[in-house]
Formats: sequence, structure tokens, C-alpha cells
Amino acid sequence: MGGNDWNGVKQEEDTDEVALRGKRPQPCENCKRGRRKCVMPEDTKQGEGVKCQRCERHGLECVIPNPILTRMDDDDIRQLIHDEFEKLHTAMSSLEDDIASLSSASPPAHLSPPPSHLSYRPSPTTHLSSSQPSPDMENDQQEEKRQQLVLAKKLKSGFNNEPPRSMVIQTPDGRLLQWNISPTREGLSILTNLQSLEELSRFTCYGWQAYMDPQVLQSHFSYLPPPPKAPSRPTRKVLRLNEGKNIFTEQDFQEYMRTLDKLKHRTIIDHTHVEKLEPRRWIPSLLKLYFSVTTAPHIHEPTFWKRYRRMADPMQSGLVTALCALSVLYRWYSPSTFGDRKFSPKEARQLYEYYASCARGSAAEAFDEVSLDTLKVHSLLVRECRAMQRLNDAVMHTKHALRISYALQSQYMDVIESNCGGSTSSVEIEAQEWLRTIWSLYAFCIQQTAHNMDQIFSRNELAARIQELPCIDHLPEESERTRGHIKIYINIIRLLKRWLIPDDPFTQELLAYIIDVPEYASIDLCLKIERDLLDWYHDIPSDIKFLHSPFEFFTVDDLLQKAVTIGEAEPLLEFWVLWMSIHFRFLPSRIEGLESPISAQDRFLHNALETCIIASKNAFTCTMYILEQLKDDASIYSLRLVCDLNWVVANIEGMDSERVRSAKRNLLTTVYIIYKYFRRLNVNSSPFNLEVPQFDAENAEVFLKLFASNPQLVNYIQQDRGFSWAEREQKRFFALLQDQNIQNLLQKFAQDLRL
Repeated sequence: MGGNDWNGVKQEEDTDEVALRGKRPQPCENCKRGRRKCVMPEDTKQGEGVKCQRCERHGLECVIPNPILTRMDDDDIRQLIHDEFEKLHTAMSSLEDDIASLSSASPPAHLSPPPSHLSYRPSPTTHLSSSQPSPDMENDQQEEKRQQLVLAKKLKSGFNNEPPRSMVIQTPDGRLLQWNISPTREGLSILTNLQSLEELSRFTCYGWQAYMDPQVLQSHFSYLPPPPKAPSRPTRKVLRLNEGKNIFTEQDFQEYMRTLDKLKHRTIIDHTHVEKLEPRRWIPSLLKLYFSVTTAPHIHEPTFWKRYRRMADPMQSGLVTALCALSVLYRWYSPSTFGDRKFSPKEARQLYEYYASCARGSAAEAFDEVSLDTLKVHSLLVRECRAMQRLNDAVMHTKHALRISYALQSQYMDVIESNCGGSTSSVEIEAQEWLRTIWSLYAFCIQQTAHNMDQIFSRNELAARIQELPCIDHLPEESERTRGHIKIYINIIRLLKRWLIPDDPFTQELLAYIIDVPEYASIDLCLKIERDLLDWYHDIPSDIKFLHSPFEFFTVDDLLQKAVTIGEAEPLLEFWVLWMSIHFRFLPSRIEGLESPISAQDRFLHNALETCIIASKNAFTCTMYILEQLKDDASIYSLRLVCDLNWVVANIEGMDSERVRSAKRNLLTTVYIIYKYFRRLNVNSSPFNLEVPQFDAENAEVFLKLFASNPQLVNYIQQDRGFSWAEREQKRFFALLQDQNIQNLLQKFAQDLRL
């Protein structure tokens, strides 16, 4: 036969024969089940009508499986996915029932047994016995297949899309549960990271149901617990929360409050290189800087300096290195102002990381030591981790700090309860430092997400401990600025004691409102918050309260005439920030119907709008007074909140034209003030004020154009300067103001003022 004839035969050859050539014959089902060698007649091929020698001798039907697996279509894959999922779920349900019956005398009453047609039966292919299945078993298998086919058809009609081959849901603790299904030549492969029956139940109940019709789920999966329901709107005494209004404040708030540990691996520190930065040289200056800028006066400054002078080597003190780390973190350019050496941003960060690593090393060495100094080091490291967004590390240090503080509690509570106010004894000072530190830890816990808080203790336990803990007090020889911050802390503590009560419905609703961000909130909750805030304001001592009502307009000249100090201005500023933050999400989008409010909802919205307008104006004036007259630093967040509130007021439908014009003017003026007093570094690393043109609210277009193209500001946004969360969020804020869309809207406001 020639070559061409042979090629023709190859093209016409059956594909099954090609697949079988060169392979061992497949054993028949009977020989395979009996674990015997399957011997085919000589000079024959496996195929239809061919029997092996054993089946031929015993008169049995010889069934040889086809080794060629054809490609499954989408319907077959869908059916196989459902079958595999159903088998897995029923098997796990059976195991869960067995565990429940073994751990208790009777199964839980709230668990109803699954439907009979979903009961688990082992597949007949898993049996190794050589006996044939009984007729009853065959009938049961046929009935099961028939019922599964009916169920599959109903489920198929209820699918919004085809069943997912890859699915991920997130658990309350942040873990991602994965479920990946892929077809193989042997069937289906299911890969998952589920670790418990509880996770499987959560996944099957909430993950799979997203792809099924609710009616199908109700009728065929009634034994599963229902998925969480979306909150329905009550008919009375309810307020709808408006989202999406925050333009100038929300972008960093979400990242700060909700982001978990971003820095998984700390930078490896080259100690040889860091020694060239002379970390010992800057310790005295950095410590003075810390006590001049800190807003958390946990440490009594005069007592600290007495102890510092007696230290042989300050670098061996974890407290000293932690304070230095925070100083560089808050003011990264500060080392350049202490001497003739200039630090680049990279060198400043290396210096901060060196101090922080020394503090962490000291805390680790003193892990088993129960002392006030170790408690202070852990509390300072909590602040350092928060500033760098390492929230997991912050939670860890919080646990260690609370462990130490509770061990010291009996020692210092006796001193505090003895009411030795005004005493200059070292024990009294240590007791107040312990009390201030533990209050700062509780404040950190309140600001955390539900996941992070649950890692420390429950909300009820936190509320109970807050009620048991006494309020802080002043200490002798403290500066005016420190006493002002202590007054703010005292008023905040009084507010926390009003709001956080164990097993109290108001407390639970308040924490849900703050942490869980529901769609609706009750009017009763909001009115109680208002009353408590006003009571809190009226409880401010008269010697630092220069206004009879917080909702009186005032000017900078009024503050100058009364010679208001920083300790008097900051408590009021804190009140207005709290008031705006709580009411901001309720501000209406239209004014229609609010001029003469009738319903409780309308009255609340009307009052919220009126009081927030006054609060924003007063907060702006107070911040201006602190920046210009007192030459002190103020939180830029308060001015950004003023920007957001004026933005909302300027866009309320039906608002009075004069109020809209005033809101636009206030917004542009606030942006100008933020820009003017935002001090940063130039190339030579020396502080400077950005060159800012004179601002005229009626001709703001010129300022906005110069603002968007300012080379110093562009350089600040683009350069890697500053590494704390506060620095990064300020960069994002200025980048947002330079965004073309925001610039266009601000330019439109400026044009409206000019007309």
C-alpha cells in the first residue's frame, strides 16, 4: 500500500479507536467491582456486544465504561454544580445534627429537620461490595433522582443568573470566604477555605441565596435561617439619613476608621545608618516639642522632667523614645529646626522609625512587668499605630495596656477615692496619670469598628467600665494649654457617662447609629442627643464659658474684648464640631414644607438646619481667632466640616437666595483661610507660609486660579513629605481642591457672588 493510501486510511479512522490504541483495555463493571482481572477474548476489540471471558462464562451483562469523556454543556455543568452543592450541604447538616445530639440530651428546638427528599444517602459508587443493589435500593435511587430532577428544574427557573462558579462573601470579622467550582474530566472540583460548620451555614444561607429567587428559597430551603433583612421604614417618628454629601471630609474618615492593617511588614532599620542621624542629639528638643503640641496630656510634664534629669541613658527608656517618635511623626520637619543639620523627608522618617522601634523593643522586654511606665509606653504606641493606620497593632497594644492598667487599678483607685485633690504627692500624680491613660484607651475603643472593638471587649462591658471609672482632675504646675485640654477631656467624659450605659436601649441605638450607619434613625434618639449636648454645654464651668447660648452669633472682635484663652475657645469649638457632625446627615435637600413645620420630622429638620448654620459660622470664627490672634494650631477638620455644611446649604432646593449667597461666600472664605494658614516646608526644609494673594469674596475667581496653579502647593502634593495619617489626609484634601471638577464648581460659586 502506498503512502497516499495510508494517509487516507488514517483520516477515516474512528476517533474512539485512536483514543484506545496503545492503552490497556478498560475492565468491565463486574470485574472492577469484584477486583478481578478482566480478560477479553483474543483478536477482539472492546465495543458494543463484546463480553469478557468471566461475564461470558457466568452469563452476566458485560458493561465496559467509555473512556472518552465528551465536553459537558452549560446545562450539565449547572446541574452538576447544584448536585455537588446539595450533597455537601446535606452531609454537613447531618454532621451538625449528630454533633448537637451528642452535646445535648435533645436537639435544639429552633432547628427543624431538613425535608425528607434532601436527606443524605451515600452514592452507590462508593460501595466496595460485590453484591448487586437490592430492588428497594434501586427504587429509592430512582425516586431520589426523579425528585432531584424536579427540584433542579424549579431551581433553574428561579436563577437570576447561572449558579456561581466563583463566589466570595465577607464575614463580620473581616475574613473572606471563598468558593471556587471548576469542571474536570472526572466531574467537579470544589475549592474553599471554609473552616467550620458555622462558616458553611453562613455561606450557604447568605452567599448562595444571592443567585436564587426568594420564592424558590422559601419553598425548597425553608429549614435554612433567613438572610438579614434590609431595614424597613417605620411609619412614625423616623428620620431618613442622607448619604453622599461629604465632599471635603468623608474621603479620609472612611480610610481612617474602617481600614485594617495596611503595613503588613515594618521597614527593616539599618542602625548603622541611623546613628549618622544623631538620634541622641535631638532627644531634649523633641521632648519639649511633644509637650508644646500634644493634645493628649496623659503625662505630668513637671514630674517627667524631674525623672528625665536623673536618667543615665535616655535612649534606654521606652517612654522617652516613644515620645520622640510621636514628635517626629506629628512634625516631621522639626529636627531641621533644632540645629544646623537639615533632614530630608526620608531621613526624618528613618529617625521616627528608629525611635518607634526602640520603644517597641522596650515594651517587649517589659512584657511581664506591671508598671505605670510600661502602661504609658503601650498607650503612646497605640497613638503611633493609629497615626500610621496600623489598626491591628493598635488593638494589640490596647490589649496589653488594659491588662497592665487593670493590674494597677486596685493600687491607684484607693488613692483617687480618698479625694486627695490638690496634693503634690507622687502617688497622687501617678494615680491621675493612670486615670488619664485608661480614659484615652477607652476613647480609642469607642472609635473602632465593631470588629476591632469585639477583639478587646463587648460594648456592654465597655459601657460598664466607663460607668465605674471616675472622672479625671487637674494636677498642680500644669500649663494653661494643658489645663484647657484637660477641661475638654472632662466634658467629653461627662458626655460618655451620659450616653454609654450597659444594657440600655438608647446606648445600643446610639452605638448602632455611630458604628453601623443605619438607613434610618428615630427622632427620640436625636432629640435626646440634642438635650444631652445642650446640658453638657451648660455644665461647662462659667469661668471658661463666654456665651450664654452656643447659638449666638459672635465676631473675632467680641472674643478679643473678652480676652478668650485657648482653654476657653477649644471647648466651644468641640461643641460645635459635635453638633454639626451629628446633624449633618439629616440636613434636608429641599426647603419646601419646612418654613412652617407641622410634623415632628419637619420640625427636627428645620431646627437642625437653623442650628447647624449658626454652628458653622461660630466654628469658623473661633478657628480664625485661634489661628490669627492666639497664634496657635487648630484642627483643620473643623474647617473642612464647615466647608461641607456650607456646600449642602448652598445646594438646598428652594433655599432663600440671600442664605445661598452667604453659604457660597462662607465656603470660599473657609477654603481661602485653610490655604493661607496651611504651613509646610520648602526645598530647604524650613517652615514658611505659602504665598497667598489677597482674597475678596466678590472677586474670588482670581484667587481660585492662582490657588489651582500654585507651584509650591503642587510640589507639596506630589512630593513624599509627611508620612502620618494627618499628613496624608491633608494632601488628599488639597489634591481634592485642585481637582478640575471641584475647581469648576468653586469657580461657579465665585461667578455667582460677582453677579
